[in-house]
Amino acid sequence: MTTRKTKTRKTKKRVRLPNSVPALTELAVRNSIRCEEQPEKYRLNMGAWVYRQNGSRKIDVCMAGAVMAQTLGVRPKEGEQLSPTLLLDPRTRRRIFAVDEVRGGWILQAYRFLDQSPPHGWRAVKDAIQAGYGRPCRRAPWSVYLHAAQTLRRLERAETKMGRVKRWWLRIWDSMW
Repeated sequence: MTTRKTKTRKTKKRVRLPNSVPALTELAVRNSIRCEEQPEKYRLNMGAWVYRQNGSRKIDVCMAGAVMAQTLGVRPKEGEQLSPTLLLDPRTRRRIFAVDEVRGGWILQAYRFLDQSPPHGWRAVKDAIQAGYGRPCRRAPWSVYLHAAQTLRRLERAETKMGRVKRWWLRIWDSMW
């Protein structure tokens, strides 16, 4: 029995995606808005990564698919659906999956895809996204995602500052004894 290896397709652009959930979220929203502004070329469909139907010029993209199409330059052939599993290196694939998790409000899973721990207060961000999540379009409004990214960035900064303060106090404490 022979096994067939699947080749990963190379993307047109050599781009490194950011390694933080807030930056990835902002990038995904910018790319999704750019896709919305090109209705002759793209259609937002949260049920497909990057898909071109037979006989159609439009490419269906989800929020993570918009990053694949706009930033990474992925273009499907007619009748082809592309997913991150088939075409991206493991690091980029995890970042795309993190964007997909943010779309549904699954902040903890997004951080886990990036091998990071979320800042304290991430549950409020999750609740805000899921409260704005609309069933027909299967996403929250873009403003909710942008606000979530700003909040997560602020929480991460606060945690970083707190870590520095703790280390400073520990050094002082250790030097006293």
